[in-house]
Amino acid sequence: MKTIPSLLVGWLTASTSLFAQAPWSGVLMQKGIAAVTCGAPAQDPTGTPISAGNAFTFGLFDVRNPSPSDYGPCQNVFPPTPVTTPIWYAADYHDPTWNARDLGNVFGIAIDDNGQMYTGAHGLYGTYQPLHHRYGNIGGGAASLSAAGTVYRIDKTTGLPTVYCVIPNQQPMTLSTPTFVSGPGLGNLTFDADHNQFFVTSLEDGKIYRVAAGGMTGTVLNSHDPLAPDSGNPGMPSRDDRLWAVEYHEGEVYYSVWHDGSPGNPSEIRKVGLDGSGNFVPSLDVHVAYVPGQAGWAASSPVVDLTFSLDGQTMVAGVRTMATDTRAYNHASGTHLLELVSGSWTPTHFQRTGCNNPDGEGYGGVALGMEGGTQDAVVWTSSADMVANYGPHGLFGVRLSDVPVNGMAVNSWKVPYIAGFANMPMDDRKGSGGDIEILREEACAQIEVREIHCPEEAGSPYTVDLIIDHNLTSTTVNYLQFKPCPTSSLPAGSSTVQPGPAGIVTLSPPLPANTPYPISVTLPASPMGGMVYFKVKLLNETGVECCLETVCVDLPPCDCAEILDTRIDCEPDPATGLNKYTLTFTVQNQTHLSGSPFTFSGATFLPPSGFDQSSIVLSPASIAPGTTGTVSICYYGVPGALCFNLAVHDGTEENCCALTDICLDLPPCDGHTDPEPDTCALARRIPCCPETGTAVVDFTVCNNSAVPRTYSWSFTSTPTVSCPIMLDPSDLSPAAGFIGPVPAFGCMTVSIVVRCDKFQEPGSCANLELCADPGMGLPVVCCSTVIYLPSPDEPVVKLSDPTGDGPIGLTPGEKRELTFKVQNPTDSELPVSLQFFSENGMLAVGEERFEAVLAPQSSQEVVVPITRRDNGDQSPQWTELQVIGKVLHRPLAYLPVQLLDGDRSKALPKVKKIDTIPLPSATVQLDIQTLPGRYYRVEESSDMLGEWSTTECTVTDGGYANGVFLGNGGVVNCSVPCDELEKKMFYRVVRID
Repeated sequence: MKTIPSLLVGWLTASTSLFAQAPWSGVLMQKGIAAVTCGAPAQDPTGTPISAGNAFTFGLFDVRNPSPSDYGPCQNVFPPTPVTTPIWYAADYHDPTWNARDLGNVFGIAIDDNGQMYTGAHGLYGTYQPLHHRYGNIGGGAASLSAAGTVYRIDKTTGLPTVYCVIPNQQPMTLSTPTFVSGPGLGNLTFDADHNQFFVTSLEDGKIYRVAAGGMTGTVLNSHDPLAPDSGNPGMPSRDDRLWAVEYHEGEVYYSVWHDGSPGNPSEIRKVGLDGSGNFVPSLDVHVAYVPGQAGWAASSPVVDLTFSLDGQTMVAGVRTMATDTRAYNHASGTHLLELVSGSWTPTHFQRTGCNNPDGEGYGGVALGMEGGTQDAVVWTSSADMVANYGPHGLFGVRLSDVPVNGMAVNSWKVPYIAGFANMPMDDRKGSGGDIEILREEACAQIEVREIHCPEEAGSPYTVDLIIDHNLTSTTVNYLQFKPCPTSSLPAGSSTVQPGPAGIVTLSPPLPANTPYPISVTLPASPMGGMVYFKVKLLNETGVECCLETVCVDLPPCDCAEILDTRIDCEPDPATGLNKYTLTFTVQNQTHLSGSPFTFSGATFLPPSGFDQSSIVLSPASIAPGTTGTVSICYYGVPGALCFNLAVHDGTEENCCALTDICLDLPPCDGHTDPEPDTCALARRIPCCPETGTAVVDFTVCNNSAVPRTYSWSFTSTPTVSCPIMLDPSDLSPAAGFIGPVPAFGCMTVSIVVRCDKFQEPGSCANLELCADPGMGLPVVCCSTVIYLPSPDEPVVKLSDPTGDGPIGLTPGEKRELTFKVQNPTDSELPVSLQFFSENGMLAVGEERFEAVLAPQSSQEVVVPITRRDNGDQSPQWTELQVIGKVLHRPLAYLPVQLLDGDRSKALPKVKKIDTIPLPSATVQLDIQTLPGRYYRVEESSDMLGEWSTTECTVTDGGYANGVFLGNGGVVNCSVPCDELEKKMFYRVVRID
């Protein structure tokens, strides 16, 4: 059982401070420095009293360059067990006046754009020691209501604290003992650089106060009371009207409502908009999100601090445990991450800070800090019990990428409020943590590493593809310059180089704001890889530097080998009851890039479990430096993930190198080589026949399994702007039914008659999707078509064969004559000019053109010989014979052709058929689900066999340039222009990471 700990925080004296050491020798507050508040202690671990003048409540920590070696696990030890996990004693500093006597207890912190620091008086620290609710003499004294509402300004150079402003309306209340009867104090504060002002929450009246910034003092301008009006009574309002956290972000003020912080009444985040002058707009006060509540013994668990990532996609919310409404505690609190998903803030991760308590040890302060010069890389929180059941308390840092979905971090940086914990494991070196604020530098450009290419020859550089996107809204970038970083600024184990191209790069045309610009640079680095830093300088037309950003690239090692391709073949092994997987790797020997090239003659797989042999001799040939060969081995196991290391070596095994952490996804293996899903086919557009007033739809379903299947089929009809008609069950005959049993590797067709009564205007149409469900949890297969009413001045083209408009099956090399009926539905002569062609060249068409003048209400047949050109290898399962009206430039018919295997008369399931949108639309509409801050490219191919090329695409809300657009976290609508008469085009979306 835990005991109530003594309260001890940063009690360094002037003689032990680090003022004489960097970075405290000049300006105290610099980019990346953390300002920290904490509760005031009254005695040291030996029980010796600490006077109010030596009990420090505000301090600075230099957490700019955390070392990876100090990133360690939670040990969860109990004294006197020695502490072995790393503890980082980051350089710290406090001014002699930052104590409980002069400054008093403070919690919230803000830093303005000049680096000046501000902190607000606070009376709700835990009742561990008698100083926990003391207000500072600079603000008026321990029991002063003015001191309870004071915002202090702390000079960034001298460290001197002064009264900046006093938030009004503090009313006397008993905080713990009669000695400290005063107001509850302030919640948190934030700086608004856009309007040069502060916002402060008051715990007494549930209001947000707006304070003008500038100079040595600030003026309270007005306030916003978002919930129930303040009663004016002493003490805090109800929890449902009590505010704490506050943070300015992109023209809005986000704040937290205390509530209970429990699962039944979770803490809430709201926001209020501002007008052009920065004043509140009460009508724009709305709910943002609920932070998941935390169960436990605590009276309440409110959100007390908020911060946003520089890209605006992540919100960090810190939770603080309250044993009572006026007494904070450390257990049962953690840190939440909320992500901007489709325009809504959504809780996605929960960090259980500290080491012991299953719900976390957080004090609620949160900030985002740097690692290796990269901002927003680390989530810093104020935390208790970071190593052991008895401490230390301090700053708990976890890489943003390592924050768990719901759990305790595997590793963290642990910065105690007080040095020396590891040397005195029996000490109960705990503090009462408060807020954290880190001065950050707004990025003027986002530079993403898209792809890294290894050197091609010894001594050649790496090639790195970048995307540069700056946000200098009033500046156009005309030039780029790539430069190395100062070596003094580099993290341990990293390096810097002069990237190429050297000199000034002229941009033509110049680059406006928020427009992605792709460019490749070369890095003359060692083929062994590693972290490499360099700077990118953006210049305007006058050559004045307008942006300078640091780029970090983790270069992969290229001095061993690279796997270029992997093939997995599978067959059941009755002897073992497992699957036998034959793994074949195409491997390039890259030792020619190292100082000691050697030929690969053998390979070893580790761990060896499951492989038929752990070491193999490469056969039929070894792989010389710079060349490519294959490595093949058998593995016995079950479907799923397989991870291993591969060491390659020469015949003597004296020279070797390794490829580590290779992971494969082994597929199921059921004894046959056709794992493709079932498929279906429909004509892409089906006209309503003038003679019958109906359309006949032939829906073909192919069973690609080794057993017969029966499918239940049904339809849906979805109106769109281009095809607004919706078909009902009464319009289809039949409207549902069964297909089958369809034989193994066979196909069956059902004919459906569609009534065209609803099609009144020529060109009107309806979308029709037909789906076949094989049951047993197997995937449903769906195909779609468009039913349309032909224009009175165009011919109607129908296949006259008894098979109707369904697929025609052709084996490799087979020739067949198809008879089409061409009808003139008009009351006058109709000149007809038709062209027949194959959509992807799979069919040779003997009669490519047909021209005639048809008499009124007459028809004529035309025989079209077609021949399948391919030999059955690597062919798609479906193709199409298309009929285009050359005079009217309209598609008149699409005939699906099923390509059959000549030996087994079954469809080849190599490539699935992809349908474009119904013509005659002028564009292809793509709805693309995107991730925020990631770049995407749309590519096209006419046959999916050759190279894919970048296509032009019109993106909703713009943002498309040089073939790339930026994701927004939701669905992006992309319109691709197309020509009715061009071949079918296939499209894919590539995410650029």
